[in-house]
Order: sequence, then C-alpha cells, then structure tokens
Amino acid sequence: AVRTPSRNVLGVDLLISYYNQLSFLESRFLQPNKHLGVFFTWYDSFTGVPVCQQHLSLEKASILFNIAGLYTQIGTRSDRKTQAGLDNSIDAFQKAAGQHSH
Repeated sequence: AVRTPSRNVLGVDLLISYYNQLSFLESRFLQPNKHLGVFFTWYDSFTGVPVCQQHLSLEKASILFNIAGLYTQIGTRSDRKTQAGLDNSIDAFQKAAGQHSH
C-alpha cells in the first residue's frame, strides 16, 4: 500500500519513518551494489511521468528531497507577520536546507 504524506509535520514524520525503515533494511539485509529485485516508482513533479528504478540509494535520496520539499511548504505557510510565525518559518527553511546535507 502507498500512503501520500500530508503537507505538514505529520507528512514529514511519515517520510522520516519510511527512510529509517529503508536504512534498517539496508544495514541488515542488503549487499552493496546489489539490486533488490524491487521496483520503486516516482512520478515527475512537473510532467507526471512515472519513473521506475531499483536502486535503494536513489529511493532514499528521493525521500530526503521530498522531506525538504515538505519543510519548504511548511515554511511558506507560516504566518510571517508574527514573531512566532517568522521563527517557525525560519526553522522550517533551515530544516529543508539541512536535508540536502545527507
């Protein structure tokens, strides 16, 4: 089953959980540079064209990219007219940037 993450902190938590599960499987059961025999499908954000691949590292990178994307959406939705909202926005953008350092 596939779950689409909501565009809030719960969605981020869902993607982080998925990333952690893949990392656990990778550390316990997978050999480096060996295909899983499992296809991962992603849909291009601009064209909607599906892309299938078998590399776990690309799947994990895609998850990190989407986590960063959710954080940027959270940052843009914060009420930046208040100090608390501005702080929340800054925090979300910093977290988004941090995802690209993995």
